[in-house]
Amino acid sequence: MVETRSGREKRERVTRRQLGLAAGAAAGTVLAAACGPFGGQPAAGTKTQQPVKLQLWTFPLTHFRYFQELVPVWQQKTRIEVEPTHITGTPGGQSWADKYQVAIASDTAPDLIDIEQGTVGRFFRGEVPMVEIGDRLKKEGFWDKLIATRQALYTWKGKNYGVEHALTPVVIYYRKDLFDRAGIKMESIKTWDDYVEIGKKMVNDDLQFHMIGFDVMLRQRGTDYFNENGEVVADSPLGQDTLTFMAEMQQRHRIINQPLPQGMDFWTGVQSNRYATYVGADWVAGSIKQNAPQTTGLWAAVALPIWAKESKPRRTSCHGGTGHCVLKSSKYQTEAWETLKFYMLDPANAARRYEMINLFPPLKDAFKDPRLHVKEDFFGGQDLGKLFQDLALDVPPQYQHPLRPDVNGIIGRGVNAAMRGEQPPRDALKSAGEEARNRIKQEGF
Repeated sequence: MVETRSGREKRERVTRRQLGLAAGAAAGTVLAAACGPFGGQPAAGTKTQQPVKLQLWTFPLTHFRYFQELVPVWQQKTRIEVEPTHITGTPGGQSWADKYQVAIASDTAPDLIDIEQGTVGRFFRGEVPMVEIGDRLKKEGFWDKLIATRQALYTWKGKNYGVEHALTPVVIYYRKDLFDRAGIKMESIKTWDDYVEIGKKMVNDDLQFHMIGFDVMLRQRGTDYFNENGEVVADSPLGQDTLTFMAEMQQRHRIINQPLPQGMDFWTGVQSNRYATYVGADWVAGSIKQNAPQTTGLWAAVALPIWAKESKPRRTSCHGGTGHCVLKSSKYQTEAWETLKFYMLDPANAARRYEMINLFPPLKDAFKDPRLHVKEDFFGGQDLGKLFQDLALDVPPQYQHPLRPDVNGIIGRGVNAAMRGEQPPRDALKSAGEEARNRIKQEGF
């Protein structure tokens, strides 16, 4: 019998002893007594001779709760105490990333940090403060166990600095009741052209379709703002074609609106049945449940439509992500590495993270864990984990650059101008691409 999500949530919280048993794989290679530079060889199955305390910073509250829950398990196994801290931005002042950089510059940084993928480029300017872990991941056999495309987010100049929390496959969440009312089967939408045609039949003053950002659509088509060499390619002919298609969805066909309402204004629309579709990543499932609980049982999810003319069409993209990293300033780099493996590379803990945060793990060894394949009452009994797993090997890479936050803003302004009809998509994108390349040149990259 397959357990339902509501049934699981009524279960008693996982006991500390159960978590300890589940964590055995990670703890099997706990570190030796020696503390110090990253790269020491741990002695299997031993505890540290002296207790070690590591500081771990994260910015999402959900991640903080995950790290905190497993603290006693890891400490019992290794005598390594982890102290997670939830770092938040100060209204009108420093962001969480600003606080990270101040701590790094002042030698008050923690041992381990979570970094959001859209911000990590800031940390690639000058000397990178994170420890390079790509070689260690490969040497210890973890690289091939990961969906390696997700590691591109934390890679610069061939060196990898973090492990991604989530697969973030992009799918279409849709309201079954609204499609049923219109007499339309979601299965009839095979291509994005079909999405437009069905949208024209369903959309009216009170109902509309949702569309995700331009960069996400680019990645479905095998490109992005940057290529793997750090060159701006958003304004390529493929990019121009993609933006033209999206602009027509809004201006000509009028099935979407961009920019979308923000914050609770958007969720008010979801709650009031305004959106028949929501294009988003795995973590969006949790957002819908949290912000529109009255729509329980009305949703389902499917893979993305394909771009009809492509020889190797992809049924998904990626959106978002957070990497976990060891800092070079840590006095306990070996212990921090073992702790990273416990939290990020242990299959049982990866499944627990999905239970808590709705982040489907990019760790293949976790895919068969039954906790990843719960039939969701909120989604009409659908096993979302099966959908995410089926798309895992199709998730595209997303390449980094030290100026990615800046380039995101430059390209974003061009995209918005095209979506509002202020400029033809080709002109808006070419202008933004040239501005982005000039900015990169001026900064010496």
